[in-house]
Amino acid sequence: MSGATAAESTESPSPAVLTPTFPFANAPGADAILRASDGADFYVHRTILPELGPEIAIISVQEDSALLDRALRFFYPGAQFTVVPLDQLRDFLEVLISKYDVECIVPAAKDRLERYLATNPVAVYAVAFTYQWKDPRSGGG
Repeated sequence: MSGATAAESTESPSPAVLTPTFPFANAPGADAILRASDGADFYVHRTILPELGPEIAIISVQEDSALLDRALRFFYPGAQFTVVPLDQLRDFLEVLISKYDVECIVPAAKDRLERYLATNPVAVYAVAFTYQWKDPRSGGG
């Protein structure tokens, strides 16, 4: 027997901490830091995220680095957003819209969501229902 306890053998490995890349890696002119729950620091600009307020330099958030990276890349200027599975899109929409009230992303969110309509219509309409969108398509209300 290896000597491992039952608790040790059932623990899943911690997800890897994502190392932020451009434009969040020690960005020139950044005047705030969003610190992910796993310790990764994302350098951001208050002009893009004015809700941060002028007095705080480091803001700790509950989201891990992978989710925070996807969420920021969705709307941050200069950031390259990559296509993500529908469940990941749903996760960061929950963070941006429900938790942080970033309503300005709704048109872009609907545009991204519409791409899944043909392959997963029930899930798409479930997301639309969550946010009380009458139509999940980008032109719909």
